[in-house]
Amino acid sequence: MCAALVWGSACSKSTEETPPNDATEAGSENLDGAALFRIHCAACHGERGDGDGVVQFDRKARSFVEGAFSFGNTPEALTRTVAHGIGGTQMIGFGSILSEPQIEAVVQHVISLGPERESSPSEEQTRMTVGERALVVRGGLPPIAEGQASVARGLLVGNADGLSLQYATQPFRLLGVRQGLFVDRKDWQSRGGDVLQPLGQLVYRFGAHAESGEVPIEAEWVRRGPSAAEEPGAWVSVPATFAGTAIEGPTGWVEYELLVPEAGGSLRVRESFAALSLGGWSGFRRTVQCSAWSDDWGLQWADDAATQWTGPPVPRANMIAGRDRYLWMRYRPHGKHSLVRVSHPPKEIEGGQIERVEDYLFGLSPEPPAFEALWEAYL
Repeated sequence: MCAALVWGSACSKSTEETPPNDATEAGSENLDGAALFRIHCAACHGERGDGDGVVQFDRKARSFVEGAFSFGNTPEALTRTVAHGIGGTQMIGFGSILSEPQIEAVVQHVISLGPERESSPSEEQTRMTVGERALVVRGGLPPIAEGQASVARGLLVGNADGLSLQYATQPFRLLGVRQGLFVDRKDWQSRGGDVLQPLGQLVYRFGAHAESGEVPIEAEWVRRGPSAAEEPGAWVSVPATFAGTAIEGPTGWVEYELLVPEAGGSLRVRESFAALSLGGWSGFRRTVQCSAWSDDWGLQWADDAATQWTGPPVPRANMIAGRDRYLWMRYRPHGKHSLVRVSHPPKEIEGGQIERVEDYLFGLSPEPPAFEALWEAYL
């Protein structure tokens, strides 16, 4: 919805030209949705919400007047979009800029700009909507991208923040991260079992950057081949077995086992995802928890093994904040945008579990100021 105007000249100009009575007064909170829209959104979407803003992009901004909404026009869907942004687009998250009541006011104003909505869904409605609690569905899935195979046994996990995770369970692997609406269950309409129709926009596809012949795109985890029967130094897939799911309030967790002889045969792993917006960048955070971890095992995600990640084009690629905390930032182009991967150091959590956190953030520019803003957000 609102575009990335919290940094850059477009925002400064828009804010400076806003009448004084549109700004938040000292000691009070501006809850005027129309005024907040003019301050934060009109430069891209136009004051009338018709997409004719002063800031122009490769593709015209959404016209709310015509009912053009990326992830649905319900208050819940719009609130998630405004708060968390849309990874890989000009739309950043405003959750750290506007309060919840302010976001609600903007959402109500945007809804008022669009065409009149139906008062209630039809009885034939098959769309599942995630509320305050995560949802998990299983079934067949269509190809996640052109040239890929359909999935007979699939899994979709929908979180309350608008992220949904797409998996294949046999063999187990993570396929991609989506954002927006959840799923259309056409399989409810026939005994033949139609495939599930994910509705969210594909934000990131895992395995999409694997180099031909080096890392199988089907692999979720890989490691260096240790035996003479394998090519020395080659990456080989680590067998993974789906174990189940768990819902913890707004977040869904997926559990699986990795065949790691050094870990006593198998390693129990659980992972979750959450929408993330920092320093003008939007994306997602992947949290992985397991019973043990050792760098000696040589385990890596397939994307790491097959993708050329580099240090960002800024003077500092490592950041040290305190004696016991470091972050490692890596960068590569992602379509017309930039993708930064930020690795947090492993840490021990309750129950002796080891937790690893990886952030995937999409930015509009590979120029140093954008990276500096991201570093400042982490600091």
